[in-house]
Amino acid sequence: RDEANFTVTGQLFAHLSWLASQHDTMHPLEIAGNPPLGLEIEGETGAGALHGAALVAEGRTTLLVMNRGEAAVPVALEAGTPASHLELTRYDATAQCEPVARVRLDSDTPPWQQGPCTPHTENPPAGTVSAELPPHSLTILSFGAKKES
Repeated sequence: RDEANFTVTGQLFAHLSWLASQHDTMHPLEIAGNPPLGLEIEGETGAGALHGAALVAEGRTTLLVMNRGEAAVPVALEAGTPASHLELTRYDATAQCEPVARVRLDSDTPPWQQGPCTPHTENPPAGTVSAELPPHSLTILSFGAKKES
């Protein structure tokens, strides 16, 4: 039986790598109203708290948005039609997680769903999505045709 020890970094890497492999293109998100991060990075002070990318494949789009700031940020966007599949997954950096989890690689459950953190996942109705991006979090919003894991 194939098993591995996963850290939180490994869990995120596995999830994001799988998402990237399921899409054809990736590009940065331009986020309107992006609140300031509030610190200097390599002499620059204009960095926004939100940083994101869009992954696109025929019939589906996945948005990855990281809130690097200290405050929650409310967002709203149009995400698909009522017939679209919509899934929102959130990793919260302030969540209490085990340092390492033993995961089964030959399982029907993808490794990133086996821990060490348990991301919040929901399936809101397609259309306008309103959500709050907690501080220090990664939110994954996938919409369009469902791609099996």
